Amino acid sequence: MDEKGGGSSWLHRKSKNTEVDVRIVDDEITVKLVQQRRINCLLSASKVLDEMQLDLNHVAGDYYTYHFNSKICEGSIVYASAVAGEISLIMLYNQCHLPKSRWDRLGQLVQN
Repeated sequence: MDEKGGGSSWLHRKSKNTEVDVRIVDDEITVKLVQQRRINCLLSASKVLDEMQLDLNHVAGDYYTYHFNSKICEGSIVYASAVAGEISLIMLYNQCHLPKSRWDRLGQLVQN
């Protein structure tokens, strides 16, 4: 994004059971998460956004679809691909019901 805050980007990722749509306009980011199966992922997805230093302003959703509206902290650089990738990865972990101790190894396998 440029210094004046006029940047925007959009990315859509789809896997077998999950769709992630990320839109960034100026300093606001909107994430839409759609799941084919009912998996309680609200806390996990919110934690990913928090770890990426995004201020979560609003969350809405039901059993299969969630919308997250966040603000990008001043001075932070956020890419739609990074957000979509992290959320997709956390959904994969949740679908596999892996203990957190095995997440790092699975992440390495998926990224290679």
